[in-house]
Amino acid sequence: MKGEEYTRDGAMEAVAEVVGWYSAARLAARLGGKTLHVPERMDEGHLIALIVGPDKAKEISDMMGGENIELPSTCEIQQEMERSRLHDNICEMAARGVETKTIARWLHMSRKTVQKVLDQQQAIVDAYKAKHPRRQEVQK
Repeated sequence: MKGEEYTRDGAMEAVAEVVGWYSAARLAARLGGKTLHVPERMDEGHLIALIVGPDKAKEISDMMGGENIELPSTCEIQQEMERSRLHDNICEMAARGVETKTIARWLHMSRKTVQKVLDQQQAIVDAYKAKHPRRQEVQK
């Protein structure tokens, strides 16, 4: 929203909220890792409009006009996706009853790191358990 300061993750989420993840990803692919000024009045020839189209660019301008935003680079997005996939795998294995020490060994991680992920992602572990109720409880 106008007047807010956007971090890289926050800018990506804010843009995606308005124009969808596909358009936000297209912007990040072309302009990620740079500071981008969003004009208050979007011109059809502006780089944002050329990337996402004039209608979506106007929506971005309506929400963030006058702001400088930083979108993450595609490298940062890829790293976050890989981290999310890894965390998801840890949660699913734990929900299936695989012991923390076994998960750590399989993924070449410390038990402490695996447990930290499980502590932070308990809702996801619970969702996997609810989806597959016959699975064993997580063992530490």
